[in-house]
Amino acid sequence: MSFVNRKLCNLSHDVSSRHNAGLLRECTLQQLQEDQLFLLLLQNDPQLLPEVCVHYNKGSAPHGSCRFQDSCSKLHLCQHFLQGVCRFGPRCRRQHAVDHSSQSVLEQRGLSRQLIRDLPAIYRNAHHLNAAAASAAAPSP
Repeated sequence: MSFVNRKLCNLSHDVSSRHNAGLLRECTLQQLQEDQLFLLLLQNDPQLLPEVCVHYNKGSAPHGSCRFQDSCSKLHLCQHFLQGVCRFGPRCRRQHAVDHSSQSVLEQRGLSRQLIRDLPAIYRNAHHLNAAAASAAAPSP
């Protein structure tokens, strides 16, 4: 499993390399399986998650206000669903799962089908982690 197209990345993707193994031991994460480690990284580093199209979530057209529609390189997913607050549920006009065109883009970037299927839940977990961290950091009245 990888996050980026390896042809474009010159950094190590080997979690068992000497350097990475040392970091995992230092952080007491050495017992995690590779897929568990990737999930942990995705949920805690927003730079690793594919970008959600903000234009898709605005406007009333099927693709919101996104001019690129099916050729957009960003994910067309309901932002409210990803935050766990979509009030429309199954009646929502926005996607609550990765569609075929987004799946193709993500597979070209090296993401596995299982990881792609899990992306909505990963975004929700990341949102909840960020919200919890923000409320913990907020000064109390």
